Amino acid sequence: MLEFEIKGTILLGPEGINCNLCGQAAKMDHFIQFVVETTKVPNTDPKISYSKEPSFKCSKVKIKPYIVAKPGKTPIDPTRDTAPYITPEKFHEWMKENKKMVVLDTRNDFENQVGRFKDSSHLGTKHFADFEGDLEKTPQEWQNIPIVTFCTGGIRCEKAAPLMLKKGFQEVYQLQGGILNYFKKVGQGYFEGGCFVFDERIAINPN
Repeated sequence: MLEFEIKGTILLGPEGINCNLCGQAAKMDHFIQFVVETTKVPNTDPKISYSKEPSFKCSKVKIKPYIVAKPGKTPIDPTRDTAPYITPEKFHEWMKENKKMVVLDTRNDFENQVGRFKDSSHLGTKHFADFEGDLEKTPQEWQNIPIVTFCTGGIRCEKAAPLMLKKGFQEVYQLQGGILNYFKKVGQGYFEGGCFVFDERIAINPN
């Protein structure tokens, strides 16, 4: 990271790798290529945004037992437990059609206060580790109607959506790539406010 003048955080764990990084565009391209070739992970489509100033102040690499906190007591292994994705474009169509569904924000309460999808629901979750307990607040009718979960980049939904299926919800989707991918593919669309990010920018929009 220092060689490429990259700042931000890399999390390493049995579940995979999560990187939140910033740097000059050309150097970032080289660094991403280096990470993919070194770790042999699939080169998934990175979520890219631009800033006039560095969005991180230092460089960190952390080894953790998991990439995202456990959402409760029920074991969830994102490498085996999955839920279907819905693309931003399809989700946008459903919103436009006013389809009967629940749009569920799996982020923490302070993130939801900064911005959220129109008419979306939030369970008052203060920390993702409390998500399973907060599911007890959901109405019974949620068990049998489509639910689309969303978060910043899709990572928390990799655990939240499979957990909901295990808890008896019949039709649960995860918004592919989260809010950031929706911004990329659709624009502001039905998202109201800004998307909270864990860096110096605080919140971003499609621009």
